[in-house]
Amino acid sequence: MRNFKTKTEKNERGATSVLVIFMVIVLVTLGAFSIAAANVNLRFARKATLWNSVYYKLDGQGEIYAFVTNRLLGDSEYKALKYLTDKLYTRETSSDIPNNIQKKLYDTFRGEALSEEFLTEAFGTVFMFYASNDLTKLASDYASNKVSFLTDADGGIYELATSVTFISEENPDCNLDVELLITAPKYNFSTDGQNFTHEKLPESSSFDITRWTERQIQSGDSGEIKLWDGNIEH
Repeated sequence: MRNFKTKTEKNERGATSVLVIFMVIVLVTLGAFSIAAANVNLRFARKATLWNSVYYKLDGQGEIYAFVTNRLLGDSEYKALKYLTDKLYTRETSSDIPNNIQKKLYDTFRGEALSEEFLTEAFGTVFMFYASNDLTKLASDYASNKVSFLTDADGGIYELATSVTFISEENPDCNLDVELLITAPKYNFSTDGQNFTHEKLPESSSFDITRWTERQIQSGDSGEIKLWDGNIEH
């Protein structure tokens, strides 16, 4: 006996086929997007890993830079203290200190009894002068090093900073900017009017870190994310 299919049964089979095809298309599309998203995440994870590795190396170079700077400022600090202990402020001229700064210190003192205020001011003024000179030595090891300062009407330096940019050799797009603001170390000066003693404060520092910033330059990057082509990059 022959089976005769009704029109309704044929329509149901056709609808089922269309539904199956639609579901397959949806699943394939979702799978493609999932694979593309996974590939993008993989690329970003690799970039993040590379950036972390590069940054730690740059950070190490920055730490060395800060150490070298601190050592140079130690020399400046020693010379500034020696200026005071040798009582060079009692002279109208100095072989090291510029005439305008030396004259200001000499005129301020003028044979008067020593005071803590004068010693603090003289130490800070002379320290900043020596530091501005000593920090120029950084250029021999750090080509991008810059020393900047501001002076008052008498030529004394009241703001001094040194900065440098480190560029990764592995990835030139990764940079680290470092800037150090120089400050005179803090001392407690005690005097009997003619002689003095000094004691450095434990928390005293010769500089403050005003910038320690990592940057990543996307040179030639259009900002577009390419879809996965089926190949995993190594």
